[in-house]
Amino acid sequence: MTGETIEQLKARLKRGNEEKELASQKRLEEIRKSQAPFRAEQETRKRAEEQERKKLLDGARQKREQEMKDSACRSWTAAGGTEEEFEESWSSLRTEMLKRRTLENEEQARTAQRRHNIRSF
Repeated sequence: MTGETIEQLKARLKRGNEEKELASQKRLEEIRKSQAPFRAEQETRKRAEEQERKKLLDGARQKREQEMKDSACRSWTAAGGTEEEFEESWSSLRTEMLKRRTLENEEQARTAQRRHNIRSF
């Protein structure tokens, strides 16, 4: 050895490792900073796509609801009711229709599951 004690060698190696770690941390921070504009652009694009998706879903939901309302109104008036009576009753009718459809969908899902389980044997 060059006259360096083990303790001095350990201390020198430790300093070297600390310097490497510091340089590595500094480089990582530089990379993060350089990627910040790209990340911001990606986040902006993601938000815009999410807003567009929500807008499309809202439009489809409103269209379905209007179709449901128009169909129910036709049935109501065909059965002898008036459009004014229908408008007064629409809120409760809509809720009842949604409940009924939900229950029907659940029953269909259970039936499909039973069929699948029978076929699995």
